[in-house]
Amino acid sequence: MQRIFHNILFLTVLTAFLGCERDLEYDLTGATPRLVVNSLFSQDSLMRIEVSVSASPGNGASIRSLRDARIFLFEDQILVKDFSLDSLIAIPLDFQGNPIVSVSPTKLFFHHTLTTKARDGVKYLLEVRYPELATISASAILPRPMSIRTIDQPLNESILVNGQALDRLVFEIDDNGGTNNYYGLEILAFKPGSNEKPHRIVFFSGEKSFAENIVLSDGQHSQGVYYLPANGVYFSNGKFKGRRKQFEAYVDPNYMTPQYQLRVRVLTLSKPCFDFVTSYQKQKLNANNPFAEPTQVYSNIDGGLGIFAGYSVTEADF
Repeated sequence: MQRIFHNILFLTVLTAFLGCERDLEYDLTGATPRLVVNSLFSQDSLMRIEVSVSASPGNGASIRSLRDARIFLFEDQILVKDFSLDSLIAIPLDFQGNPIVSVSPTKLFFHHTLTTKARDGVKYLLEVRYPELATISASAILPRPMSIRTIDQPLNESILVNGQALDRLVFEIDDNGGTNNYYGLEILAFKPGSNEKPHRIVFFSGEKSFAENIVLSDGQHSQGVYYLPANGVYFSNGKFKGRRKQFEAYVDPNYMTPQYQLRVRVLTLSKPCFDFVTSYQKQKLNANNPFAEPTQVYSNIDGGLGIFAGYSVTEADF
């Protein structure tokens, strides 16, 4: 899921702030360039912050990544000093993940810490300054990870969906209750003993918590919904606050052979992180609908645009 967030991060930079290819009425008084921050981080990961200038009709909807923005990050009111500048070449993608041939690849500069890693439960304050643009700020608290466990199931525990047999997986989340919690979910497969990285796989589920929060439908059936890895699965604890909740998911039987090992990965998202990814999904859903109301991607940057938020990761193998 961390990879999903990185994909969303740069998709958002190169699409949400580039603008859509359709005629819209712009509020020219609100087209003043503003600083844009993109930073999503998980526990025990290096902090990574990309700063750019927002696109507007006046500059041809092009973005400009800033290498010399001044970044001030505080961890529990202590200034983080081990930032280093790096860059990458990002290929603009459309909302289906295909390269936009009419837009040239963009060089993105980003600042990252060398040794400081994000910690859950810690308050982070961010301030970014750049000449002639308004100073922006944001705050974030990385949520603590939830406990999860997998449950052994009898072999051949399967269902039929449109004539296709799918095998059952069961896992549990211990929700700590007392607050609204937000989650992300993915199921991965990998070959034991191989150097190949685990890859996300399609799964099917009739879980109401997933369906209640779904934005992008990946194929709805009477028994449930197919969930594709590229879109992500995000849900809240509204139906199981403060309880241990059991979940069922069904996968291709080929992944239940000795050739593969399966893993469930659960993210605990901060509220800003949840609002960001779900609003991005809505924008993605409406991108090709000329009659849909344009959706603004959620931002928690005071005085600017973008996202500065955290999430925690917990994994368990079946």
